[in-house]
Amino acid sequence: MTDNKVVPIRPQVEEDDSDEVAVMMPETPTEVLGAAAEDVPLAVDPPQGHLSLAELTGLDLPEHRLIVPRWMKSWADAKAVALWLVRYVGNWATFHLTRAPLYAYRAFLRTFVGAGRTIAAYWAWVWDKQGRQMAALAHQGADQQAWKTARKEWSETVRRRLIGSAFALLGGVGVVVTAYLTLPPWAVALALVGVLGVLVKLGAPEDRPLVDAYYTSKPNETFRLTSKMVIKALGSLSIAAINAAIKEDPKDGVRFPKPITTDGPGFRAEVDLPHGVTAAQIMEKRTELASGLRRPLGTVWPESDPAVHAGRLVLWVGNQELSKLVKKAPYDRSGWKADCFGNIPFGYDQRGRSVSFEMMYGNLLVGSLPGAGKTAAIRGLLLALALDPLPQLRVAEHKGSGDLGMFEQMAHFYVSGIADEDIEQTRDQLRDLVREVGRRAEVVKKLGKDGLAPDMKVTRQTASMRNLGLKPIVMVIDECHEVFGHEDYGKDCGRLAEKIIKRGRAFGVILILATQRPDKDSLPTGVSANVSHRFCLRVADQVTNDMILGTSAYKQGIQATILSQRDKGIGYLKGAFDDAVVVRTYYSGADAAKRIAKRAYDARVAAGNITGQAAGEEVERPASYSLLEDLQTIFVESERVGMHSEEICERLRQLRPDAYADWTPDTLAEALPEGMSTTQIKIGGKNRRGLRREHVLAGIGPADGVPELPQGPDLDGEM
Repeated sequence: MTDNKVVPIRPQVEEDDSDEVAVMMPETPTEVLGAAAEDVPLAVDPPQGHLSLAELTGLDLPEHRLIVPRWMKSWADAKAVALWLVRYVGNWATFHLTRAPLYAYRAFLRTFVGAGRTIAAYWAWVWDKQGRQMAALAHQGADQQAWKTARKEWSETVRRRLIGSAFALLGGVGVVVTAYLTLPPWAVALALVGVLGVLVKLGAPEDRPLVDAYYTSKPNETFRLTSKMVIKALGSLSIAAINAAIKEDPKDGVRFPKPITTDGPGFRAEVDLPHGVTAAQIMEKRTELASGLRRPLGTVWPESDPAVHAGRLVLWVGNQELSKLVKKAPYDRSGWKADCFGNIPFGYDQRGRSVSFEMMYGNLLVGSLPGAGKTAAIRGLLLALALDPLPQLRVAEHKGSGDLGMFEQMAHFYVSGIADEDIEQTRDQLRDLVREVGRRAEVVKKLGKDGLAPDMKVTRQTASMRNLGLKPIVMVIDECHEVFGHEDYGKDCGRLAEKIIKRGRAFGVILILATQRPDKDSLPTGVSANVSHRFCLRVADQVTNDMILGTSAYKQGIQATILSQRDKGIGYLKGAFDDAVVVRTYYSGADAAKRIAKRAYDARVAAGNITGQAAGEEVERPASYSLLEDLQTIFVESERVGMHSEEICERLRQLRPDAYADWTPDTLAEALPEGMSTTQIKIGGKNRRGLRREHVLAGIGPADGVPELPQGPDLDGEM
């Protein structure tokens, strides 16, 4: 304290060469001579280990060791360890068995080398090489007496060794003959192997072992993420603001609001970047960040936390690359059952945690570059849904490769190809779904009055009532850009899909769309803007990223552009949870997919839910008529200035009973051609939605600037 002023004491930082910043915390955490607690930096690095027993008790006693390893206390962990051990031993044995001939060849050569080295060493010993050298030195020094003495000692040594060697040789031969005659063959063979083994050992080069190592290098030590590593990596990204902040204050240029913690099979660090630097900038440099951390790219996953501020970086660094983390799909297990109204398994995140979400009351858009795993993602999701025999499946696979062919045996509708007729069939199915949504809306409205449709939605209870016709319908359109970009049918298909996406999800009609060309020409904005669930695998640019994940997703740090070519099946899932998550989808190969599909087919046969094409029925295609032409016909015939929707539907039923039998005002509103819509008109004193003659005949909607007329002029009457 100086001049009655409080001087805050900064915590001391130990200077060392380790990869961590050790911050010395004050004894009183809440107050340091009047300084606020939030001014005291936290110790952010993970501890080296738990507190010892001596630290906890104050006694210098040894720690107790675990009696039973932790993995033995969990059946799942024990099973995983056992499977790993079996795989390891199997790989190890196979590795060495395939190299057994090479090992034998090496041993054969080294036997001769070892024998040669043994003979050479014996010869040098018998002839007393050292004694000869001493005699030679005495001779060179012209010391005759010393030379004679050294020569005499050398001669006596050689004579003794030769005599000893002769007796040893005779004794050795005797031992060998006696052993050969008296010992069993296996003992003789064992002795021979021992002798050969010694020769092989003696003949081995110092830098070349006989048996190849199973691992080419020692396993790396356990990885630990530290603050110094993070700061060093951020400083290597060539971002001027970060470099300036670190240079100005190496200890506080980059702040850690929370300690670095273990999070699953890795570490999580939250970082407050210097002012003016956003997490999105770091995410764009994911490759450089991984290099700075000296970690594989697939283990480094920077994310943003915009709920805090744009400069909050959440960095997760794993022990293993996500692309190498392979987990079996739960629905690949025999006996697994699905519930289309519950959570459907989709994949797993970087931490290996399962990711599943509710599919029934949403729609899904999947987009990526070719070969990133788009079709595999929707195939896995459809396999899980198919194992519930309740929903009706409709599949339009417009790649034409048959990647979804395993669903043909159970699909109400199935088409594969990109011919005009194939696209037309998909258009007809979308038309049928629009009408089905209108019909279901009326049914659910009545159920809501009876208390059977909470929140005015289809439930499993109501969907299971056969008389209601509310079984969920899941339609998949793979390569939907072939549909929406079609010259003749694309515009109509886009309009129909948008109507289904907006209203169908509440009534059990779900669309799953997948495209490898997500641009404004092949993916209508009405579709991309209204779909609820989005999954984006690797894409090339920001525009494409936002076409799939939604406007401003890139600015929010949800950037599928950071994914590399090796990240197949990995993408960002948005809409299923509060925040977007990184997911690697479950992958089922062709054989596994066919096996799972067969289980789904058998379950549907048992439930009596094989319909449409799968049942050999010809799927009814809508009659070739034009709604606009029919509307124009009834208005011309009636010469009415305007009609309410109820009357229009009645007149349409009279015109084409088969086509318009179950149409309602909602169905009419959904099916109107693009550019037309119903408007509020007053007829016979009743103010309801309807159409005006001039709009129908012109094929347009209400004119710009013409407001709805809740209390407008009565349009009843003839022209």
